[in-house]
This record gives sequence, C-alpha cells and structure tokens, in this order.
Amino acid sequence: MNCGPLGPDDPRFHPRQVPDLMQATHARDHRIFAGRLDASTLSLGERVAVRAVRAPEGDFRDWAAIRGWAREIAAAP
Repeated sequence: MNCGPLGPDDPRFHPRQVPDLMQATHARDHRIFAGRLDASTLSLGERVAVRAVRAPEGDFRDWAAIRGWAREIAAAP
C-alpha cells in the first residue's frame, strides 16, 4: 500500500508530532510526497470511505522529486 496525500500538499494537515518525532529519532529531514490510490485493492469498507471523502483515484507520486530528496539525504553529512 502506498500512503500519502492525493491532492496538493497542505501544511495544515501535517501531523503535529513531526518535530518531536524528528528530534527523538534524529531524522535528517521530513517531507511529504503525494501517494497513490487504487480502489481495486481496497476492502469494501475502505472503498466506501474513499468514496465518501471523494478521494481521487490514481497515481500522484512524483518519482523524480522522491529520488532527488533521497539523494539529498544520502549526501548529507
């Protein structure tokens, strides 16, 4: 399963615990990337929930951005 927002990134919906978790885990960075929704892989309950919130189906991942971020993390001291 791929997780991530299916629309534009909106900081209002970022988990409030991120700064604390980053500090506790010594994370180098935090970034949110768009995800993917394939309704054919969901249970009946999940499909009902997705339909109720009108979540768009499709693959919204930006692989170039994901790879670029991974390279930044790998190159960081």
